[in-house]
Amino acid sequence: MDGLTDPTFTEASESLVWLAWAEALLERYADAERHADRGLDIARRSGQVHVLPHLLSAKAFVHLTTCRLPSALESAEEAESVARAIGSSDLLAFTLCFKALILLLHSPLGDTGALRTAQEAVAAAGGSRHWWASLARCVLGHTALVSGDPHRAQNAILTAGGPELLDLQPSIRPGQLETLVNTALAVGNTDQAARWAARALAEAERMGLRGQLGAALRAEAALAQHRGDTRAAARLFERAAQAYAPSGATLWEAYSMLLATPRHRPRATPRAPPRCGSGPAVSPTTAAHVCCPTWPRSCGHKTWKPRVGRRNWTDSPKNQHARKNPCAHRQSSTN
Repeated sequence: MDGLTDPTFTEASESLVWLAWAEALLERYADAERHADRGLDIARRSGQVHVLPHLLSAKAFVHLTTCRLPSALESAEEAESVARAIGSSDLLAFTLCFKALILLLHSPLGDTGALRTAQEAVAAAGGSRHWWASLARCVLGHTALVSGDPHRAQNAILTAGGPELLDLQPSIRPGQLETLVNTALAVGNTDQAARWAARALAEAERMGLRGQLGAALRAEAALAQHRGDTRAAARLFERAAQAYAPSGATLWEAYSMLLATPRHRPRATPRAPPRCGSGPAVSPTTAAHVCCPTWPRSCGHKTWKPRVGRRNWTDSPKNQHARKNPCAHRQSSTN
């Protein structure tokens, strides 16, 4: 397909939509981005506006996963703008899903923009049973959990997938089970959390997708942490980070490492927060909230005092140097 000329694709540009998304879900992010960019170029030159939201959302997803948040948000907002202009509620719901996930990480902790965007995605989807309507409800579940409402989060995901989550695509099911594990732990249902964690791991191993395995390992880590086995939790978070590394999912690798660090070395000196590409530093509290919403209540590490909206959270000489020399502390993203 890479050997075909652009004129060949002009009448079949939708094939690049499906190819880019298939590669993204198979965790082949460099290939997905390359085909999304090619599709965008062809679609814009040929006036095929209807495929733009799909391709822009694929690009936004890849940039989110590979830790390029500013460009991810830019693509997501353009996708949203085109979907609104087209007047398709389905496309709007689809594009808002990715905008909500990006805002969850790109905005200061406590900002409600991600939750509002997820709510709008569900409203746009209405009563549809299409897969992107289910995706919208799953995104609402995750943003609700991070916002501190585990009951709403659990209800949203179970509404999307049914009691056994069989209405969800298998490629995203372990990740949704991870969120459900955290909702169960938040409401005190440890037995249900254990069942969901075991299922997440079994499904991830059967699928063979490294990112889904990372999510399942984080679910196991949350369970171990809840039971007070902080060393086991740290090891599982580290294994989750290692699972993400081969695919280049820099964002989730970094977040899993952040979750492992305070448990494994509770008296460690705080370090400058990781940076995503050329964007602002990611708050460690935001990182921990997104991956494990119970983190602040369960971690006894007193020295972590992040300041919302600030790039660094201590006034140590090291972090003063980080403010003056940000490139020295920048974590490069893998594509």
